[in-house]
Amino acid sequence: MCDGTFACEPPFCGSPTLRGELGNESAAKCVPRRMEPQPAVVAFEGDLDIFRNGEIYAGLQRVAAAECAIVDLKGVRYFGACLLGAIAGLANERDAAGLRATIVVVPDQRLRRLFEITGDDMVVEICTTIDEAVGLCVPSRT
Repeated sequence: MCDGTFACEPPFCGSPTLRGELGNESAAKCVPRRMEPQPAVVAFEGDLDIFRNGEIYAGLQRVAAAECAIVDLKGVRYFGACLLGAIAGLANERDAAGLRATIVVVPDQRLRRLFEITGDDMVVEICTTIDEAVGLCVPSRT
C-alpha cells in the first residue's frame, strides 16, 4: 500500500522491486511523489552580537543542506559583522554545493542597508517578508 509520499500507478505493472517485496505479480507500481521543496527556516530574535556566535552558527547549520534555506531576521534589533560573515559563508558553501540561493528576511530597512554596504546582498536573496521568501523557494512553472 502506498502512503502520501508515493504515487501509485495502475495498471499492475509488476515492477521487479515490488514483485520481490510483495510476492505479488499484480502489485501497483509505487514511485516517489514529486513534491515541492519545503523551505528550511531558521529564525533569530533580539541582538545578534559576538556573544551569540555559537547560536548563530548552530542555527545556520540546521538549514545548510536544505534545498531552500531561509534566514528570518524579522525579530532582530541589531546584528554585527559576525552574523554577516556567517550568512555570507553559508551562502558560499551552498553555492559551491550547487544548492539554491540563501534567502534572508530583513524587514528593517536600517538592517537591510548593512547587507548593501557590505556587498552581502550580492551573495544572498533579500526579502522583506517570510511569504516573499517562501515564494522564491517555489520553482517557476514556465
